[in-house]
Amino acid sequence: MGSKCVAVIEDESDLLHMICDLLVISGYQVIAISHPDLMEVAIADTSPDLFLMNVMLRGRTGIEVAQQLRREGYTHTPIIAMSASPTMLALARRSGMFQDEIDKPFDVDVVLHTIEHYLPLSGGPSSRGGC
Repeated sequence: MGSKCVAVIEDESDLLHMICDLLVISGYQVIAISHPDLMEVAIADTSPDLFLMNVMLRGRTGIEVAQQLRREGYTHTPIIAMSASPTMLALARRSGMFQDEIDKPFDVDVVLHTIEHYLPLSGGPSSRGGC
């Protein structure tokens, strides 16, 4: 059985790379998306098992991106919101688009625990980084 695929949508480059590295080392396949406008192309040939996204993105909010994902058929795919803003997390929660949320700055154990809650791994680390 293949690894679970997580699409990470984060416009802060260093944070995007850190999260992706953490997930790959932990055994997940990852799609790194640095801007919401790149999402459609990035996931065109895959079907992520979970989306982890910043709520405050350049150009669009994570809420708008989550609404787009739901319209495009990702109705049962978990979407987890991340933000350093309690106000943005509250808006994300009220939107009904997200299954969970992670406060920034975050502890890596919290990120992994939250993702593992929705995507438990069955086996060891993956040798592939992409989905």
